[in-house]
Amino acid sequence: MTQIPDIKPGELQLENLSGIPVDLNFRGDRPVVIYFWSTTSKKSQKTLPDLKNLYAKYGNQVNFMLVSDENSNDITTFKSLQMLPFFMFRSTKPLSDYGIYTIPAIYFFDTKGNLISKKTGSINGSELETEIKRVLNP
Repeated sequence: MTQIPDIKPGELQLENLSGIPVDLNFRGDRPVVIYFWSTTSKKSQKTLPDLKNLYAKYGNQVNFMLVSDENSNDITTFKSLQMLPFFMFRSTKPLSDYGIYTIPAIYFFDTKGNLISKKTGSINGSELETEIKRVLNP
C-alpha cells in the first residue's frame, strides 16, 4: 500500500464550495473523517457508497468531510448528481502539496484533532467502519 503523510487538519488550506475559507483547527465534540478524493477517480467513486452508508449510521456521531483540489463547480455538480450528504471542501493547494499523491486517501481524527489512523487506495466498508469505531472509542 502507498504511504501517505501525517496531516493536521489545521494545516489544510480549504474553502467551502462557495469560495469562503474554512479553518479546520477544531476541538469539537465529534471525531472527524477527512476523505481526499476526486470526481474522476474510479477508486474514489467506488468508496462513496460505503461512506454514504456509514454517514447514515454514524453521521450524528462523526463529522465526514470530503476534500478535493478540483474546480468548485465540478465538485458541486458531482455532489448534487450523486446526492452526497457530506461536508465538501476544495483545497486551494494541490493535494500533492500535502504529500498526497494517491487518492483516495482517508484520515480519521479524534475529537481533539489527533490523527488516529489513515488509509489510501481501495478501502472497503468494513475497513472504514472499523476505523470509525476506533475514533469513537479511542
